[in-house]
Amino acid sequence: MGFGPSDFAHSLSRRADRRSALGLISEVRAFEFQFDCDARRIHDQRIGTRRKGTRGIPRFVSSAILWLILLTPASASATYHPGDPVRGQRTFRFCAFCHSLKPGEIRAGPSLAGLFGRGAGSMEGFNYSRSLKNSSVIWNERTLDAWLANPRKFIPGNRMSFRGFKSPEIRANVIVYLKQATRTADQ
Repeated sequence: MGFGPSDFAHSLSRRADRRSALGLISEVRAFEFQFDCDARRIHDQRIGTRRKGTRGIPRFVSSAILWLILLTPASASATYHPGDPVRGQRTFRFCAFCHSLKPGEIRAGPSLAGLFGRGAGSMEGFNYSRSLKNSSVIWNERTLDAWLANPRKFIPGNRMSFRGFKSPEIRANVIVYLKQATRTADQ
């Protein structure tokens, strides 16, 4: 049983028929899809809804929601964390390996006594990095929050190995605790 030229031509014609049939099917599917999309668009125009993007929400509702979002003040949408000094004290235990709250006590990091209102890199007796010494940062709640979020990003080139607290709540707790603890250390 051999495979002759007529068998080869027959197999080619079957493949061509199959390809043309598949091509015809894909063309029909594309036409049906286009027709279906056109029918949906016409239907949506008649009843006043849009399916793409708003998933069938009537236009006046989606525009009202958009206006409410745009007109809401930014301060109302931002999350404010007042801070808990007790939780801040618990978190500060990780900082206490390198930092002390006693004035003049230097560990791997400088003392944090009298921190608020002090310039970054200005405490006597500690060897600060050049970038920290040359920065014009004055420690307050806002600058300390940015520092605790990511020290390397806030003042690039500093030598602090701490990577930062990602949670704004944890940062607020530590800041409230430091404010309270450094105030009692100063007095």
